[in-house]
Amino acid sequence: MKLYKHTREHFSLEEALMRRLQVPGLQAHVEWHNSMITRLNAMGLKIQSDILREQDLVNLMTDWAEKHIAVQDAELARYMADKQVV
Repeated sequence: MKLYKHTREHFSLEEALMRRLQVPGLQAHVEWHNSMITRLNAMGLKIQSDILREQDLVNLMTDWAEKHIAVQDAELARYMADKQVV
């Protein structure tokens, strides 16, 4: 699944950046990433079994956008701006 591969690569790069910058809250961020990967794995199994509900995908993407990007990634962006990381 291309979404899984892209997501794992993105999360790995983001986590490496956070480690290098010693960003507070790294562990919570990594745990959220891991939960998303787990959900993506489960979704892949549902796709293979032809039992994926559209709402499952909507829920995943909504959580990702509203909880992770809008909150955790926004905090990372503010931290980087405060530290003047380009």
